[in-house]
Amino acid sequence: MHKSAEGFDWSHVRFSEGWGRDDMLSLGFVGAREDLVFFGKTGRGKTHMAVALAMRTAAAIWSSPNTAPHRLNSRFVVMTTDCRS
Repeated sequence: MHKSAEGFDWSHVRFSEGWGRDDMLSLGFVGAREDLVFFGKTGRGKTHMAVALAMRTAAAIWSSPNTAPHRLNSRFVVMTTDCRS
């Protein structure tokens, strides 16, 4: 199954203040060598989004002749937690 951000159910997603979906999908954190952490209840799409972003990143890297993949040092971390309020 092809994982992507298109058609993703964003209803359970919350972002840090001053940062949002467009920031994540722009992949700016990759070039800035920043980590991205997903956490939440089981079945909310953390792994789906991590795979979708990894595929998006790979496509961006290989489509740009000036990008050296070995220089990118971002990590995608997926954590599952109970997240009780």
